[in-house]
Amino acid sequence: MRRALDRAEGAPAGDLASQLTSSVDAYRAYVRGEAYYNRSRFEEAIQAFREATRLDPDFALAHYRLSTALSWYGQESWEESAQRALARVEKLPPVYQDMVRALALPTDEEAIALYEHALTQDPENKEVLWQLSDLYIHDAEYSNPERAVDLMEKVLALDPDFGAAYEHLGTTLIYLGRKNEVHQWLDRWERKDPDTVVALRAKLLLEEKKFDEALALALSSSSDSAKSYRPAYAILAPRWDRFPEVLRDTEKGSRWVRTGALVDRAAFHAYRGQFEQAQKSLLQVAGEDSGVRYSNVVGFKVSALHGLAEILTLKKDFGRAQTEALKALAIQPEGAACLYFAGFYACLNEDLTTAETQLNLLEKVHAGGKNTSSGLYFDALKGELLLSCGSPEEARVLLEDVVGSGMLLKDWSLKGATMRDGLARAYLALGEKNKAIDALEALLESGLERLNHPVLYVRALYTLGVLYAERGDQAKSREYLERFLEHWGNADWDLPEVRDARARLSRPSSSP
Repeated sequence: MRRALDRAEGAPAGDLASQLTSSVDAYRAYVRGEAYYNRSRFEEAIQAFREATRLDPDFALAHYRLSTALSWYGQESWEESAQRALARVEKLPPVYQDMVRALALPTDEEAIALYEHALTQDPENKEVLWQLSDLYIHDAEYSNPERAVDLMEKVLALDPDFGAAYEHLGTTLIYLGRKNEVHQWLDRWERKDPDTVVALRAKLLLEEKKFDEALALALSSSSDSAKSYRPAYAILAPRWDRFPEVLRDTEKGSRWVRTGALVDRAAFHAYRGQFEQAQKSLLQVAGEDSGVRYSNVVGFKVSALHGLAEILTLKKDFGRAQTEALKALAIQPEGAACLYFAGFYACLNEDLTTAETQLNLLEKVHAGGKNTSSGLYFDALKGELLLSCGSPEEARVLLEDVVGSGMLLKDWSLKGATMRDGLARAYLALGEKNKAIDALEALLESGLERLNHPVLYVRALYTLGVLYAERGDQAKSREYLERFLEHWGNADWDLPEVRDARARLSRPSSSP
């Protein structure tokens, strides 16, 4: 603790009681909280930090740590604790003062600048490294997973037992396609945190398209990460029978886990053709009070608005779809994914002027270097604009590069299905039906990329049924059309694709 509070070489150690607490019991509670926090057991950490602040209301560091644990657990009261820490900030050394001020700032831009400054003052401060890495992972406008990985590796070099970093580092490396590194880390963590290792091994199975095995493995882990992903695995498997059970377990978690469960519930309903219920769940998430920054609920609100837009395309209500995308953009004005979708739905609505505006804004974001995924989104949106303007060959070149980049999960946004669908449409516009089939089949097998895109997934089944019929493969055509009707055969809404699929299946197998 002395090293953490006073690193300057030759500086006096100072009075720990004045910088921490004069209460032994409060300090003991704080240390218990730290142990729980390090193992991502945030509910127990919160209880311990609350006890520390109750025993010593002036224990600034305990107030700070309570606020971070509450924010991880998705509790709105984290801001109150941050303000209490801020009111006592002068009790702390300068670096810790910067951290407390960063937590209380209204924007991530200001917080990142303050954390980066604190890092120049103390390059080996584990807490600064950790908080900064978390922002670079979760902030849609400042996404920089490569830098986050570097920061987390420094955290673990300082404290190999800091289990809170295991899941984030492992997941980020998986999404960056650096699986060999993941396996190396898992070998080191196996004995320290077997539950988190199991959760990460389940994610690795997705890369092998082993969705049933991923679900089974996640069910064997009690970690929050495994629980939060179980509904996704049940959808991908697809194990519709298991979904209600795993969702109930998820709904008992922290606020952000419960909000994520609502998004998963909406996806489940949309995959099953229950569009009214899907919209109801998405509207509930979209209407959530996300509070201030530092809330994962913000990301779920954005995802819900994009989900509503996708469902509206079933009714060809492209105007309202564009409106929902613009609502998401208002939440994250410089978010690369939000700019991409605002432009994407503008293209569908034939509002090419607005689409061009979003493309120009994306170019500025990319030039600013704040978001290392922005170039991918820029190329994808430019491809959509080229398709809308009648230049499918140029669109194909861009979209092939995007899809072939291996980076469609890079910023944790799960938007790859839209880009794969765009590539398939470019191939179809060029008359290259075999390549369109390959692109759509890759979309079906894309795992988490397609999770929140039930409309694109199920429509891909229908389109593949039609394309295989045109190719003369009636058996394959029937297989895809039957799978399509398993999803939407009893849909809430009267869909022309459903009528056509039934008509095609009612014909003799030898008919064209």
